[in-house]
Amino acid sequence: SNTAIIVGSTIAVLGIIAGVAVVVLRSRNGGASKDFGQQMWADQTNMVAQTQVPGAPQMMQQPMQQMAQPMAQQPAAPAPMPQMATAPPPPAQPTTVADYTGLPAGGQYDQSTGQTIYILPDGARWQMMGDGSFNKL
Repeated sequence: SNTAIIVGSTIAVLGIIAGVAVVVLRSRNGGASKDFGQQMWADQTNMVAQTQVPGAPQMMQQPMQQMAQPMAQQPAAPAPMPQMATAPPPPAQPTTVADYTGLPAGGQYDQSTGQTIYILPDGARWQMMGDGSFNKL
């Protein structure tokens, strides 16, 4: 019986808290229109009026009475698509490194020809020079 009282009182307290939260959030509006759909429509209209696309027709300069007319009566001009910037090309891979620490990881050394060649898994080959540097072949 104590469990039912605890569960019931918890639900009642949560309901009261939710009711107070709704009242507080609705009163924050300061007496303005309670029609949230109308507020969202007005906000979207303001955002569109502030956004200007170069080359696009300036429709927001028309009075709101003209905007209420059916869209079929207004001339429709397609807006040009803005050009998208492309990413810069990746930096060129070095063809010479000062020593073995500059070589890509994962390769193996081959000294069977009398020269030291570093071979990567993708087949790229680096030759060791007399000063300890490596040149990409």
